[in-house]
Amino acid sequence: MSVAEFEQEVKQDIVLRRLQALITASATVGDAEVRDDYRKQNIKIKFEYAVISSDDVRKTINPLDGDLEAFFKKERRALCHGHAGAAQDHLLCRESQ
Repeated sequence: MSVAEFEQEVKQDIVLRRLQALITASATVGDAEVRDDYRKQNIKIKFEYAVISSDDVRKTINPLDGDLEAFFKKERRALCHGHAGAAQDHLLCRESQ
């Protein structure tokens, strides 16, 4: 490569860099837009589900009274105090105490 060819390539490179800087200087992308685009391109969700009716479930679950009583006695503490918003469970706990 001659000196003239080298200088010509450097000039072209400088012109291309200036053009690229001019174009990209006016382009701005917000953080939220970058984050949303990243999520769209990279987050994949796979799930499987089954549609069942409560009537079908009721047909297959037939606990005996003794089984229910044993379960309640075993899980009494969790049922009475284990989760917020369990007003009905708390009423059952008060009646049986």
